[in-house]
Amino acid sequence: FRAWQAWAPAAPQEMTPVLNLSRQTRTMVSIHCAGQSTGTAAQVSRELQALLRVAAPQGQPRIRTGSFLDAVRYFSGGSAYPSLYMKAKSSFATAPMSDAGIAAMLQSLLATPPGAISILCDAYGGAIDAAAAPDTAFARRAGTLYSMQFYSSWTDPADTPARLAAVDAVHAATRPYV
Repeated sequence: FRAWQAWAPAAPQEMTPVLNLSRQTRTMVSIHCAGQSTGTAAQVSRELQALLRVAAPQGQPRIRTGSFLDAVRYFSGGSAYPSLYMKAKSSFATAPMSDAGIAAMLQSLLATPPGAISILCDAYGGAIDAAAAPDTAFARRAGTLYSMQFYSSWTDPADTPARLAAVDAVHAATRPYV
């Protein structure tokens, strides 16, 4: 997480790096870096080397090429997902999260059921900072390194109280650090 938050906000404008954290087992949190780029595969590979020097992944990075519409389908999940209940909250980081904040985030995530919540981190900077505040509907982004979206979705309405509580708990544990 430290490596991503140091690298992603300064990534080239062509890249949109995203980080997804979720609990996998009682003691393991999955950290998955994904994104898209309008640059070349070689540029993406070069940029990823800066991240990989700091934190080695469990598997080799996969770089795929495709059209803009292919990327939209991939990142939106296509039409394969049923209608779901969902809850999300967000926070914005204007400075790198401290080690204490990262620990609080991971501990709160590990206290939720596996798969109950994801934390999606979207890097800012790059092209987002290129537009002047009066030229965009998202004017209050200056100085923001990344957003954090605390997200849960489910199909059974009986799961609603537990999922809402999980989102609230992880958001509350992380909030003092962003």
